[in-house]
Amino acid sequence: MKFIFVTGGCVGETAGGTMSPHVLIVKPGEDIVGKIFAFYQKGPSTAVCILSATGTISSVTIRQPDASDGFLTYKGHFEILSLSGSCTFTSGAAGGAQRKIGMLSVSLAKPNGEVFGGGVENTLIAATPTQRLSFDFI
Repeated sequence: MKFIFVTGGCVGETAGGTMSPHVLIVKPGEDIVGKIFAFYQKGPSTAVCILSATGTISSVTIRQPDASDGFLTYKGHFEILSLSGSCTFTSGAAGGAQRKIGMLSVSLAKPNGEVFGGGVENTLIAATPTQRLSFDFI
């Protein structure tokens, strides 16, 4: 995995502290969601806002109320039109395990141009190098 930091240091001040941008490159076959959470769980950030992503994915499971179990899995090559969401990391009492609370939403295009999307359930596998832009808040 290769990380590219857009700028060094703080680019903005928020009521809650500092805001810093990050660009993450995910390799083909890697899980985009897993890489996002792994990157931020190790850092000092307490909140993350995913703004966008570019690239193609090969597998995704999304929440779909019409499906019998509430989820649909798609496999193939789908262009990312939009990926956004947020995540907050909280620590348990007295140094307990860190917990993530968040939601990612994705809009994808099939090769024929048909668009679909929904809330991402667990994994989003990259088919090509995928670039994701986010801001974290400390």
